[in-house]
Amino acid sequence: MHDLLQEMGREVVCQKSQEPGKRTRLWKHEDISLVLKNNKGTEEVEGISLDLSHVKEKLRFETPAFARMNKLKLLKVYNSGGASKKGNCNVHFSQGFKFHYDELRYLHLHGYNLKSLPNDFNAENLVHLSMPHSYVQQLWKGSKGMEKLKSIDLSHSTRLTETPNFSGVVNLEQLILQGCISLRKLHTSIGVLNKLKLLNLRDCKMLKSLSESICCLSSLQTLVVSGCCKLKKFPENLGKLEMLKELYADETAVTEVPSSMGFLKNLETFSFQGRKGPSPAPSSMLRTRSDSMGFILPHVSGLSSLLKLNLSDRNILDGARLSDLGLLSSLKILILNGNNFDTLPGCISQLFLLGWLESKNCQRLQALPELPSSIGYIGAHNCTSLEAVSNQSLFSSLMIAKLKEHPRRTSQLEHDSEGQLSAAFTVVAPGSGIPDWISYQSSGREVTVKLPPNWFTTYFLAFASCVVTSPSVLPYADSINELCTKCTVFYSTSSCVSSSYDVFPRSHAEGRMESDHVWLRYVRFPISINCHEVTHIKFSFEMILGTSSAIKRCGVGLVYGNDDENYNNPGMIQFNSIFSPPNLEIHDGEPSGSGCSNVDGSESDDSDYYTADEGEPIATAYYHSDQGDAGKERLQM
Repeated sequence: MHDLLQEMGREVVCQKSQEPGKRTRLWKHEDISLVLKNNKGTEEVEGISLDLSHVKEKLRFETPAFARMNKLKLLKVYNSGGASKKGNCNVHFSQGFKFHYDELRYLHLHGYNLKSLPNDFNAENLVHLSMPHSYVQQLWKGSKGMEKLKSIDLSHSTRLTETPNFSGVVNLEQLILQGCISLRKLHTSIGVLNKLKLLNLRDCKMLKSLSESICCLSSLQTLVVSGCCKLKKFPENLGKLEMLKELYADETAVTEVPSSMGFLKNLETFSFQGRKGPSPAPSSMLRTRSDSMGFILPHVSGLSSLLKLNLSDRNILDGARLSDLGLLSSLKILILNGNNFDTLPGCISQLFLLGWLESKNCQRLQALPELPSSIGYIGAHNCTSLEAVSNQSLFSSLMIAKLKEHPRRTSQLEHDSEGQLSAAFTVVAPGSGIPDWISYQSSGREVTVKLPPNWFTTYFLAFASCVVTSPSVLPYADSINELCTKCTVFYSTSSCVSSSYDVFPRSHAEGRMESDHVWLRYVRFPISINCHEVTHIKFSFEMILGTSSAIKRCGVGLVYGNDDENYNNPGMIQFNSIFSPPNLEIHDGEPSGSGCSNVDGSESDDSDYYTADEGEPIATAYYHSDQGDAGKERLQM
């Protein structure tokens, strides 16, 4: 509907005049070229929108062509094909280029090739100023009275050395300077921007310090300094930014966080990833005190709103003072990749809302602590020391966590916010074997099971699926591989209905897998399926991101709960099958029932499938959902 309305509006504009220069809006590059080359612009023109991806020849913007456009409100020169490099911009702004600014509201000049805006540029009505990939060295000199200006975007203007004087743009809300690799300092007047909500300085590689005046930005909600590799410290009064919600400071030269940061009571995301590379020596700059053990976390007791914390590649060692992590009562995501501890901090068990834990590439990590019951994902990719510990132990850590809280949940899946079915929880860790308690196993990427009679009861909770993937082999040493295993569940019913559905994991793995890895997740049927009629299931797995890793083995188990609440010994959990099926070989094929055809229409013998005889559970564990509903369930394993 939006496209149709736009087309109708454009048709109305074109009908007003046969001459493009007498129309209120110009958007066709042929019309714009004609007007500019022949100086045909008139006072009727209010908006020009030029998409550079359609411009094949060099187009010059010269003052005479704009001389009569005194009602111009919008001038937009952009590239819908993505960010272009310097030499790819087919628009040239002539030296001394000027145009009428009095009515201007929106100015976007991609690849602007001049060193600054005109000296007399003072667009009092301007709301948005964007000049990405420009040659600007200094945006303007002195102070400009543009109190209506809300946003400035100079991203990837690689020659910009200093920000302008902000004293005349006091209502600015967004300042985007990402990729301004020559920027050396921020003008001290930045402190007057008490309505600024976003300050993006990502990859400003020459920036060595932040003006203390940024601590006066009382409305600032997002501060980005990631990639500022020469930035050595934060302002001491960082804690004055009371409205700050997001702080991204990855791969900088900052070694200590000021103690005032503990006053950021509204902070929700703090990403403070170190520089990737070889593990630092004992004399590393991260050893900020003689009695410390690696990185020191500042007092964080005041960060009551913190939801996500990333301390990857920070040389965190065993004994590091991370006990304050347990005070982050709202924390849901904790990322500790690439550190040098043998065990994760025990205080993690106090994070009762934690649902996501990453410890990828922690090559000394040998064991996991007791985990909170809320945990839904553990990423332990390339934690090579965990290979000495059985996967059974790793997965047990996750299941022991479920003993803490035990809300009831339906055994069937609901769709996530994107309409996809997602796994209940996921673990990824080094290993080449499927745990014994996964009853039905097969080489390759498919496993098929003939379900026992009356398998679906009120106590059925989920299917436990497991996949073993081979190491990723990449053509280039510095390549980043993204892996994601998708599970497709095929099923047949007693009424000869066959169908399937897809289940997507909560995350994918980034980076090379240097050994075999095991992916464990729990999945459920969609609520639309009548599970009482399902007689056969087949799980089929595939890699949907990246192709350099192969699936070597897979398996499926059934997970049940019961009403007994007297189990009080979580440390004795063992993982074995609920059933004791014969040691049968699995053959490729689709599930079938009596008189039913496979999904592909062929007949199949039941002997080609696993069968299961019900047996007594030998261990019990609580299962916790991420829905937070009241009630209790236990898993029989």
